[in-house]
Amino acid sequence: MRCLLGLFVTIILLGCGGGSGSNDNPTSPPSSSSPTTSPPQSNDERPIITTDGISIYGQTEVMLGESAGFVTLHQTDSDIDVKWQQISGPDVELLANNSQSIGFTPQEAGAYQFQASVEVTGDTTDVFLDFTVVQGTKPFTVMLDHAVSELDSVSFHAFNNTDIDIDSYRWTQVSGPTISDITQQDDFLFFDAPEVASDNLVVFEVEAQFSNGMTDSERVQLLINNVDYNRSGLFFDNDFFITEDMHAYNQNSPYKDVIENCVYDNRIPSTPNCDFSRLPLIGMQTSNPSVQNILDRTLVSHQWMGARFKQFLEASSTSDDMLRLLRGVTAIVISYEVRPSFYWAATGAIYLDANNFWGTPAERDTLNDRPDFRSNFGDELSFQYFWRYTKNNQYYPAGRYPKSERQNREFSDIEASISWLMYHELAHANDFFPPAEWSSISNSFTPLAYFRTSGADSDGLDRTFPLTSAQMHELAAVRYGGQTPSSQQRNY
Repeated sequence: MRCLLGLFVTIILLGCGGGSGSNDNPTSPPSSSSPTTSPPQSNDERPIITTDGISIYGQTEVMLGESAGFVTLHQTDSDIDVKWQQISGPDVELLANNSQSIGFTPQEAGAYQFQASVEVTGDTTDVFLDFTVVQGTKPFTVMLDHAVSELDSVSFHAFNNTDIDIDSYRWTQVSGPTISDITQQDDFLFFDAPEVASDNLVVFEVEAQFSNGMTDSERVQLLINNVDYNRSGLFFDNDFFITEDMHAYNQNSPYKDVIENCVYDNRIPSTPNCDFSRLPLIGMQTSNPSVQNILDRTLVSHQWMGARFKQFLEASSTSDDMLRLLRGVTAIVISYEVRPSFYWAATGAIYLDANNFWGTPAERDTLNDRPDFRSNFGDELSFQYFWRYTKNNQYYPAGRYPKSERQNREFSDIEASISWLMYHELAHANDFFPPAEWSSISNSFTPLAYFRTSGADSDGLDRTFPLTSAQMHELAAVRYGGQTPSSQQRNY
């Protein structure tokens, strides 16, 4: 089983269980080709609506099969909250309706109207946006207009809507701060967002060259949020750049404020100060948690992720196990930017890659496709590491869902993808905070302080049966820590 054991600022972070859990992604990263990208051609993107200092960017007309999206900016660059809702037209599922940027792929032609409720320093302005989807099929499109924090990783994916092969893609940055260190593999584009002094709009244009000589182009928008970081804080020090869209799945949760500020936020100090009196382990409060107890501790980047988690807890055959094992955590974080999943003793929370949770192509479109950073660890070695999960001697999950085929995922495969991941991460949680100790933990401890005092149950195993091979420890540092192998190791 692949598992990364890392020591960051003397805090144990256990990032394990692979990246996506979707089974159709290769275990090695996409190979990089020379990026066919160009620097920004202009910075004169014009909004389609301007009112009360609010600017909305996007297209007012698209074809069927074409991705659509809108980005909201405010002239003061204040922190703004945006709530999107559809007013009229064929139903569209807005999966990021609490973000400054939304993206979606309409399925029916017609006239649509959306409302953006934009709150700036306590004042709300409702902006109405008319939008048309015309008949015909766009030959290809790019997923998906969205927002990211500065410095965070970004991915875009182009989709072919025809039966004709596409020979090449050319990605050109049209506007916004120059993006460097871009990795392209055919229809995928990956990069890290640049640091910005204010919210910035970035636009890429993609040209596809079809095998029959036809060409087509498409644009995609990215909003880069200027973020208030604690630059000596827990997450920034460990190269985590968290979306501004994180929110409690249950907005009426008694733990809403504390989970939004204590477990996954760019401003958390390097020594977290949320003690168990503010956010206790679930098992410190109840020995028999309900699904609602768990959902009250769930933090998500997109509301659909919490809904899938709820579906899993209610319908999975593993539900009884999971409810008991979840007693060992303070919170559950599910986000599109978590990759790989991990458990962190610093906060007592588990952090889950949302690739394990998607059920529809639209949900999948909101996820980051960038490969797990560990994917090429050990590639220079002359041997391979293999692992798989099985049930009844069959792959678990059993289904295969190539992204290009735009399939819904069976619940049995969603269940499998979440189950193996949860068993893995919750094993870590219950090792660091063993059930026998929950009742005796003082509320004055933070998770980190308690761990530093008590250690983990598995420490006893290491003391009794230590692993003593220097060669294997060194190989583990290559395979799981990313160290460069020696010539001797390459010759094994």
